[in-house]
Amino acid sequence: LILADTGGAPRIFYVDPESLEFKGAIPWSDDLDVELMPGGHFRILLPRRTYYLEDIAASGSFAELWVNTLLKLKMRQSFRASQ
Repeated sequence: LILADTGGAPRIFYVDPESLEFKGAIPWSDDLDVELMPGGHFRILLPRRTYYLEDIAASGSFAELWVNTLLKLKMRQSFRASQ
């Protein structure tokens, strides 16, 4: 995953981990939710689609880091919108 926060709505891109080929973008939404799953997996939930992702590191610790980062960013975006 690549996360870009340029001051507007964050942008999330996903790439093939071996070839580094761009595969797509996950649209940011106020309805976005993120859940940590067992085995280094996590999912990004949107109203019309769920993205299933996995941490390619053996420990799975990056999956938890992604979940926490995306949830913190969601809180920050909500705070910005309320001002």
